[in-house]
Amino acid sequence: MTDMPGFGTGGSPVIGNRRQMIELAKEIERRGFPLISTPSSCDCVAMSQSMLEATRSVTVMAAVQPIYHRVAVSLAETGAHLHELSEGRFRLGIGVSHDLSNRIYHVQPGQPLEDCRAYVAQMRAAVEWTGPQAPIVMAALRNRMFDLAVEIADGVFMSRACRRYLAHQVARVPAERREQGFFVGNSIPVVIDDDPQVAFDVMRHSQAFYLGLANYRNYWRAVGYVEEMDAIEAALSKGERDRIPALVSEEWLRNITLFGTPATVREGIEAYFAMGIMPVISPVLREASANAHYESVFALYN
Repeated sequence: MTDMPGFGTGGSPVIGNRRQMIELAKEIERRGFPLISTPSSCDCVAMSQSMLEATRSVTVMAAVQPIYHRVAVSLAETGAHLHELSEGRFRLGIGVSHDLSNRIYHVQPGQPLEDCRAYVAQMRAAVEWTGPQAPIVMAALRNRMFDLAVEIADGVFMSRACRRYLAHQVARVPAERREQGFFVGNSIPVVIDDDPQVAFDVMRHSQAFYLGLANYRNYWRAVGYVEEMDAIEAALSKGERDRIPALVSEEWLRNITLFGTPATVREGIEAYFAMGIMPVISPVLREASANAHYESVFALYN
């Protein structure tokens, strides 16, 4: 059987649709997908708990809980609780998030690398009263955070990572860490349409929000997309957000996302597996129904 990707639920609107997301988790499990990631746009740990309670076999990953929003020991306790009751089906994703999210919580981030190291150390130190803890998966894009995840965590989870650069990063994971089960995943937006031009147009408009986030732009600049990020920052400085979709190339979009016909998307998913990465595909919202945009992905594995 062809390897099946993880399934990201970040494309669904959360407010007013929490019960529908739980039903969706049941359907994802029934379809045989091995992993569900819950979005950081809601309380991803609470959503993970509800999905774990509604399912029996699928792994559920909180992707991701910002470290500045919860005390480390408290999160370790919650993670241990879900780890025990789910019999090991929970993965706890953590990360520094981005400025917009931290402003909503009225928190001031510090030094990301130092803060992540200290946070994980505090979680690990709590094991004597939490009991066995959930595997910790650290969000990362650039190499220094990626290497820190390899050093102190049980896995690394990327989002919209550049496909042409990923083989270089996967090679940074020592063989013994992979043998120990170190997890490497990447969240990938997906649009499937029999008309490749339609898929392209939907996808490039859908990524405008992320291009507005400085941490993503800094990463994409670091992997070679300097001129495009310069153009986007110039547009942002003038308040011209509506110009952003037109400023990205098809080449950039193909390295960051998956879009096109079912065959094209399947080929892309298989390419991630070939690199040793678990692709976690997140269908882009296209219809009014919260679940309708998942049907094309389900159809890939009928």
